[in-house]
Amino acid sequence: MAKHHILLISNKEEEFSESLRLILGKEFVFFPIEKKDSEINEYLVRNLIDLVFLEINLKGWDSFKVLEKIKKIDPHLPVIFLALTPPLVSPEMAAEVLRAGAYGFILNISKEEELRCLTLNAIEKRRLSQEIKFLSARLEQMEGKEKTRHLFLKNGAMADNNYQVKSAYYYRDIMRKFSNAIIHISNLEKVLGSLVELIVDAFGANKVIIFLWDMNAKKYLPCSSFGFAKRFLNRMAFQEKDSLIKWLKENNQLLKISNLPDSISGSEGIQLKKEIDLVGANIALPLNGREGLLGFIGIGKKVTGEDFSREDLEILLTVSLYGAIAIENAFLYQRVSLQKEYIQNVLDNIPSGVISINNEGMITTINKSAERVLNIKAEEVLEESVQKIGSALSHLLLSTIKEGHVFNRHETIHPITKAPLGASTSFLCNENQDAVGAIMVFSDLSEAKLLEKKTLELERVKFWNFLVSRIAHEIKNPLVAINTFTRLLPEKYQEETFRNFFSNVVSQELDKLNKIVEQLISFALHHDLHTEEIDINNFIMGILDSLKSEIGLEQARIIKDLSPEPIPFDLDRSRLREAFCHILRNSVEAKREGVDLTIKVSTRKQANIAEIEIKDNGSGIATDDREKVFLPFFTTKQKGFGLGLSIAKRIIEDHGGTIFLDDNIKEGCSIKVKLLAGRKGKTHG
Repeated sequence: MAKHHILLISNKEEEFSESLRLILGKEFVFFPIEKKDSEINEYLVRNLIDLVFLEINLKGWDSFKVLEKIKKIDPHLPVIFLALTPPLVSPEMAAEVLRAGAYGFILNISKEEELRCLTLNAIEKRRLSQEIKFLSARLEQMEGKEKTRHLFLKNGAMADNNYQVKSAYYYRDIMRKFSNAIIHISNLEKVLGSLVELIVDAFGANKVIIFLWDMNAKKYLPCSSFGFAKRFLNRMAFQEKDSLIKWLKENNQLLKISNLPDSISGSEGIQLKKEIDLVGANIALPLNGREGLLGFIGIGKKVTGEDFSREDLEILLTVSLYGAIAIENAFLYQRVSLQKEYIQNVLDNIPSGVISINNEGMITTINKSAERVLNIKAEEVLEESVQKIGSALSHLLLSTIKEGHVFNRHETIHPITKAPLGASTSFLCNENQDAVGAIMVFSDLSEAKLLEKKTLELERVKFWNFLVSRIAHEIKNPLVAINTFTRLLPEKYQEETFRNFFSNVVSQELDKLNKIVEQLISFALHHDLHTEEIDINNFIMGILDSLKSEIGLEQARIIKDLSPEPIPFDLDRSRLREAFCHILRNSVEAKREGVDLTIKVSTRKQANIAEIEIKDNGSGIATDDREKVFLPFFTTKQKGFGLGLSIAKRIIEDHGGTIFLDDNIKEGCSIKVKLLAGRKGKTHG
């Protein structure tokens, strides 16, 4: 949709231009101005405006004189009077305005439909008058061509000779100045400046402006110019849908507004002329790149008043061709430079050190963190052998490119600072996945090691505090019972009943203390394994029979699902019996009130793996606790140390096996033990 340019002359230009834009829509472009004759003259003389909105109550100005001035410059330009501020306008004054030559009058801009309708009618009238004017000029132009055709034929030989001499001079001058532009190929601003200077100097142009596509704004914006005031440059922009841009894209040729091709229709010609007049140009030169229209060059008139000749236009086309190449190369260099700068900024803000080398072992990249950790400067090692950073790290990079050895979290010591370093390496590959070098990312682990040491110390203190607390709690209960009966012993010693009761209680409590001590010893001390080859099935059967009364298995229904074939295994019978005792006790203690306890014991052999599963229908283990069940001193019960499953885990791992919870059951708990059949455990002694 074409843009309509409206000149707004008001006491509050910016405020009312925004209100009017919201009412009329985005296709209307407003030019709010200060009340200066020079600004009004410049807009009207350049034929940029389609419609004028004139506030009737202008402070310090006579609105009727402003209207008279506008009509002298452009009699066909429609002017609509607006009552934007008090005092209110009478119907009589509105009629007087119309008699003075205004197209219309709006008493209240809040009447949006009335304002929109009047505005569109005025714009349409303006378009029709311009089209009539354009067609009349085209007719005169065609008549003039016919009159001068014979003159050109008559003097053709002389014209061609002059053309060749002048062209040779122009081309030498252009190539000289283009050489100067190419020197600055890395600087887009200088390339554009050289192009503008070339056109001004070589052709005597009074105005030159270069528009380039802006990816962020999604518009063609002015980037370099000569002969334009800054306040006009800020208002200039072209979109892809604008007629001038579409024409340049479709035709890929020079456009001279005073000599439009015959193929251009009247309405299209009017719009093209309006848009090119907006930049004060007579000629538009396309700047075509590999991917389309980069922009265009707008050229005004010659300062001598002469018209641009045929040879001028051909040379200008050459300028636009080479100019587009120079601009595209500058864009490319700019993008590469920005990308390189961006990558370096990213690298410099990474807390880890980064160093890359090529296949010859020369350093190609080093970031600030690497400089800091290694206490070196980039300028001293870039493009130098990687050996300059020290053997500890250079060895890793050279091993990667020469031997294909990729390191992952490799720890080494800096030979000078003695700081612990953690490093990883990888190949650098091109688009064909060919190795062109290696990269290493490394960190100073000093703080991490110190933090790890502090964490371990805190964990150790926490562990011992917890251990002491649990021991004190578990020992205190038996001691309280013993202490109570010991105090009663002197006065009740003569009572045989008391003596017998005392003996039983003290004996039971001492047994509890002994078990606590045994568990602590079993957990804390390492035991040598004394292995022998036995059958897992027979071993499990023996355990179930011997532990019935010891841990209360008689209250549970035992289901045995044993492997039909023997499973030989080297194990320490006593230690493994202790492990399964803790696992089975865990199942017995998980019995739910009112539910008959069922424990299923299964054995399976797959290849050389023996799997023993102990599954119950007890209370199960909460999801949040599943990862903690094998940790020392973890328990959800009122009694107990929470060492049983921890001891079982250690014993099974000493045998080279694993123990874990089965997560695929919905009720109760399933603990699986896997052992390697026929494998020797950690046998000692």
